[in-house]
Amino acid sequence: MDSSNIAVLISYILNVFNEKVNLVTIHDCFCTDANHVEIVNYHIRLSFLNLYKNQDFIENFHNFILNYLKHL
Repeated sequence: MDSSNIAVLISYILNVFNEKVNLVTIHDCFCTDANHVEIVNYHIRLSFLNLYKNQDFIENFHNFILNYLKHL
């Protein structure tokens, strides 16, 4: 999911933001210059929200564990 978030963020920067943005990423860590910290921070969070908003990870994990334990 981290790489998906990076892809969404970079797509936004390349297609929507009308200015060059320096961006370095490693897994879920991001680095940019001081002029773009606020805009990159905002869009990192927005990208994660868009990826996870329709997922119920806690319930899915809970069901996975229950199913796993039933088959031990």
